[in-house]
Amino acid sequence: MDKYVPTTVEEYMSAAVDSFAVGPIITSAALFVGPELSEEVFRSEEYIHLMNLANTIGRLLNDMQTYEKEIKMGKVNSVMLHALSHSGGGGGSPEASMEEA
Repeated sequence: MDKYVPTTVEEYMSAAVDSFAVGPIITSAALFVGPELSEEVFRSEEYIHLMNLANTIGRLLNDMQTYEKEIKMGKVNSVMLHALSHSGGGGGSPEASMEEA
């Protein structure tokens, strides 16, 4: 059975952002360092949005640093998908790009 490969940055990021999981690290630090925060703060839309942004930044930074290694391993990340989407309409697929590498 072939493993599914996302074809757009948006599709990749919808799953990849959650996999970065910087939220628990930030939450733990917020609980033990600095002023006491209420449970309401951690459940607020603003906090949830902030954690999503932190995960997005972390995922993108990680993808930029690991792009060459991941392409050799046959993995897709946001850097490859972004390059494919801005390659002048070459229409290449992530799978074909990995085979070329």
